[in-house]
Amino acid sequence: MRYRECARINIEAALRILILLGFAVFFSSLVQSGRIQLYVNPRILPSLKLGILAMVLIALFTLKDVFRPQGSVRIVPYLFFIIPLILAFLLPARSMNSSTMSLGDIAIIPQGKQSSSVAGPKSVQRGPSVKDGGQDAAEKGSDSDNPGKVEVNSSNYEALASLATQPADRRLKLQNDMVVMDDGNYFRWLKEIYDNMETYRGKKIEVVGFVFKDKQVKANEFVPARLLMTCCTADLQTVGMLCRYDNAKSLARDAWVKVTGTIKIIDYKGVKIPVIVADSIVNADKPENEYVYPF
Repeated sequence: MRYRECARINIEAALRILILLGFAVFFSSLVQSGRIQLYVNPRILPSLKLGILAMVLIALFTLKDVFRPQGSVRIVPYLFFIIPLILAFLLPARSMNSSTMSLGDIAIIPQGKQSSSVAGPKSVQRGPSVKDGGQDAAEKGSDSDNPGKVEVNSSNYEALASLATQPADRRLKLQNDMVVMDDGNYFRWLKEIYDNMETYRGKKIEVVGFVFKDKQVKANEFVPARLLMTCCTADLQTVGMLCRYDNAKSLARDAWVKVTGTIKIIDYKGVKIPVIVADSIVNADKPENEYVYPF
């Protein structure tokens, strides 16, 4: 009798429901805790919430299939969903850094020149420029010959073209004649300085980032870097500006620091690039959200 009752349950339908509800619970917990930003760009949250709702609704509509007769049960195809779901709950969410992922190159050589790996934004179109004296950023057109524009390794960065125009309340401004790069404007400032480096020659700059060192940088160089997320962790990209500091050797890799210095223009393998000549470097607290975004 018990066997017959079990046979009436559609095991595959039950598995589909459990998988859908499992992923819905997992993503809901990430949204509630704020840890979802370790996985996706905040702009994707509305779509993700819609996806959670869709999974719950599909699970509810599948309930009617649970008590329909079924033939042979195929479990193996569902393991491709069950195993990742179990791992998602068991493995804690954590931010990436140069110790936990392959960060790849950080190109500083302008587009069309020889390639290298140190620092710099990888963009596709020029962004707003900031005039001296702290005035609002003004829009500029694209310029493929611009020496501040660097190469793009990923095809996902066409969206960065939207940086060419910004709402008035988000336009870049100097603070007391100083460039202050924070979580909300890090990449936009980085791109702005590369696009208009002569404008910022000699300007003071303050930036917080983690210490990134590469075999190609000199002993007195490092990059106060951040991880740029366009869509999700799959496209994380290390960005930053090369910094020169006499005691760079003493800085621990991945340590968070606040760099205060002056922007200089140097010749790097025949190409002019901006660098930070550090006046002071102090320890900094790790940001609550270690990622920065291009928008």
